Amino acid sequence: MSGDGGRRQLHEQLSVLYDDLRTACFNKKYYGRQLTIARRSNNATEFILAITASGTGIGSWEAFQAGIGHDVWVALATASALIAILKPIVKLADRVERYAKLHGEYSKLFATLQSVAGQVRMNQSFTPELQKVHQTAQATFSKLADDDDPSPSARVLKELQRQVNEEIPADRLWLPGNHAQKKHAQD
Repeated sequence: MSGDGGRRQLHEQLSVLYDDLRTACFNKKYYGRQLTIARRSNNATEFILAITASGTGIGSWEAFQAGIGHDVWVALATASALIAILKPIVKLADRVERYAKLHGEYSKLFATLQSVAGQVRMNQSFTPELQKVHQTAQATFSKLADDDDPSPSARVLKELQRQVNEEIPADRLWLPGNHAQKKHAQD
């Protein structure tokens, strides 16, 4: 391919690479956040179940026999009963496992694409080898998409997008003939 047609195609290929880089960063952040929330929720439910289990004897402590201590114990026992009923339905442990897998995979994907983008910037070229790595990454995106959350919070998405935009500003990504990028490189 020659001249403008080749440059246009390269711009398009690099734009897709950079979109994928930013998407991988976004998903890594999103699933890291979801994993933290799911782990905390799972740990809290396990703690409540453990302290209210009949074999622990905590309910027999004097502090839980009268007054506010009794009210706290009744609330904990009620919460424990509800958790025991809802736990098989909510499946927090399954969520933790799913989010851990997605966070790990998107973290690897981000590291791979970050390496490709760095090599493109250093070499000022998107070699066939780097394109192949990118294509493999795109196949991984397709596989992971089946497990993505179907309806995440718009507020969370907006905040994470802001973070990604700060960490990976579009005008800092190398494109041939991009004079604004050259100016940033000199800063």
